[in-house]
Amino acid sequence: MAGLKAEREKGRVGGRKPGLSKENERKANAAYTMSKNKDLSVSDILKILEISKASYYRYIEYAKKKIEGKKKK
Repeated sequence: MAGLKAEREKGRVGGRKPGLSKENERKANAAYTMSKNKDLSVSDILKILEISKASYYRYIEYAKKKIEGKKKK
Protein backbone atom coordinates (compact mmCIF):
# COMPACT_ATOMS: atom_id res chain seq x y z
CA MET A 1 0.00 0.00 0.00
CA ALA A 2 2.94 2.31 0.51
CA GLY A 3 3.64 2.22 -3.23
CA LEU A 4 0.08 3.26 -4.07
CA LYS A 5 0.24 6.10 -1.57
CA ALA A 6 3.53 7.31 -3.04
CA GLU A 7 2.09 7.27 -6.57
CA ARG A 8 -0.99 9.21 -5.46
CA GLU A 9 1.24 11.85 -3.90
CA LYS A 10 2.96 12.20 -7.28
CA GLY A 11 -0.45 12.81 -8.83
CA ARG A 12 -0.80 9.42 -10.50
CA VAL A 13 -4.04 7.52 -10.24
CA GLY A 14 -4.39 3.85 -11.10
CA GLY A 15 -7.21 2.09 -12.85
CA ARG A 16 -8.73 1.85 -16.25
CA LYS A 17 -9.36 4.98 -18.28
CA PRO A 18 -13.05 5.89 -18.71
CA GLY A 19 -14.80 5.34 -22.00
CA LEU A 20 -14.93 2.60 -24.61
CA SER A 21 -12.25 0.88 -26.63
CA LYS A 22 -12.09 1.71 -30.35
CA GLU A 23 -13.89 -1.54 -31.26
CA ASN A 24 -16.61 -1.03 -28.66
CA GLU A 25 -17.04 2.59 -29.74
CA ARG A 26 -17.59 1.33 -33.29
CA LYS A 27 -20.17 -1.15 -31.99
CA ALA A 28 -21.87 1.61 -29.97
CA ASN A 29 -22.22 3.78 -33.07
CA ALA A 30 -23.49 0.81 -35.09
CA ALA A 31 -26.01 -0.10 -32.37
CA TYR A 32 -27.28 3.48 -32.24
CA THR A 33 -27.64 3.65 -36.02
CA MET A 34 -29.38 0.27 -36.14
CA SER A 35 -31.74 1.28 -33.33
CA LYS A 36 -33.08 4.06 -35.55
CA ASN A 37 -34.11 1.43 -38.12
CA LYS A 38 -37.62 0.34 -37.13
CA ASP A 39 -37.30 -2.90 -39.14
CA LEU A 40 -34.67 -4.29 -36.74
CA SER A 41 -35.61 -5.53 -33.28
CA VAL A 42 -33.28 -5.28 -30.31
CA SER A 43 -32.70 -9.04 -30.44
CA ASP A 44 -31.72 -8.76 -34.13
CA ILE A 45 -29.18 -6.06 -33.30
CA LEU A 46 -27.80 -8.14 -30.42
CA LYS A 47 -27.22 -11.08 -32.75
CA ILE A 48 -25.67 -8.97 -35.51
CA LEU A 49 -23.23 -7.17 -33.19
CA GLU A 50 -22.72 -10.19 -30.90
CA ILE A 51 -23.29 -8.18 -27.71
CA SER A 52 -25.42 -8.63 -24.59
CA LYS A 53 -28.60 -6.70 -23.90
CA ALA A 54 -26.85 -4.79 -21.09
CA SER A 55 -24.03 -3.78 -23.45
CA TYR A 56 -26.59 -2.70 -26.07
CA TYR A 57 -28.32 -0.26 -23.72
CA ARG A 58 -24.98 0.99 -22.35
CA TYR A 59 -23.76 1.58 -25.92
CA ILE A 60 -26.98 3.41 -26.86
CA GLU A 61 -26.59 5.79 -23.91
CA TYR A 62 -22.91 6.35 -24.76
CA ALA A 63 -23.73 7.14 -28.41
CA LYS A 64 -26.60 9.47 -27.45
CA LYS A 65 -24.38 11.48 -25.11
CA LYS A 66 -21.64 11.69 -27.71
CA ILE A 67 -24.05 12.88 -30.43
CA GLU A 68 -25.84 15.38 -28.15
CA GLY A 69 -22.47 16.75 -27.05
CA LYS A 70 -21.52 17.43 -30.68
CA LYS A 71 -24.86 19.15 -31.40
CA LYS A 72 -24.45 21.60 -28.49
CA LYS A 73 -21.10 22.91 -29.76
